[in-house]
Formats: sequence, C-alpha cells, structure tokens
Amino acid sequence: MRENDYAARKRRQKLDERYYLLRDWYGAEAASEEMAAHCPEARPIGESLDKVMKQSLSPDVFACFRIQEKWGEIAGDQIAGMTRVSSFNRGVLTVEVAHPLYLRELEMCEDLIRENLNSRMGINCEKIRFV
Repeated sequence: MRENDYAARKRRQKLDERYYLLRDWYGAEAASEEMAAHCPEARPIGESLDKVMKQSLSPDVFACFRIQEKWGEIAGDQIAGMTRVSSFNRGVLTVEVAHPLYLRELEMCEDLIRENLNSRMGINCEKIRFV
C-alpha cells in the first residue's frame, strides 16, 4: 500500500510542478486551462464499474445485472411491471411473477421474450423459468 501512496504523491508532485511552471509563464487562469488540455478525457463511471464488475463477478451474475437494467426494454413495460428478474444461471433465466394468474400467459410468451433477450443482450438464454 505504501508503494501506491508514494507513487500517487510523486505523480501529484509532478503535476504541481508543471502547474506552477505554467502559472509563472502564462498566469493562473491560462495555466489551469493548459493543465486541463493535457489531462485525459473524463469517462462515465459506469464504464469503469462495468469493467470492474466483469473482472470480479461470474459471467452469469454480470449477465443478470445487465438483464435487470434492460428488462423493461426486453420484455416490455407491462410485463416488466408484474415481474422481476431473479437470477441467471447456466443459460436459465429465473423471473419472479407478481401473481400466479400471470404464469400461464408468460409461459406462452417465453419464446418471444427469450429471442428478444438473446438478440438484445448477446447472451445465450436457453430457457426462462417463471416462478
């Protein structure tokens, strides 16, 4: 941990030195603009989180999170309103249903939802289990 702290302090010290040099040369406002021009572009935090999650979670768990995020687009708002994605394991998606009366109807739509899921998410869902 100390090596990381030391490296971070050294990077910060170099940036400070560069800023002070630019400030003396251009003035404070121009120095800030010049520093910003040479910094890497900011990225959405979601990109970084996806990368970390991909590395630390099993592919099935990561796929489940992605399906949960897009469930309304995959199944449609009406179906998404009465269901909840529970898990994705070995190609089987488990979806909880709000009321038993909906089970039959959703089982009849399984193929359509599964095809939409596979095409939109680029995964291989072999079966959807409604519970």
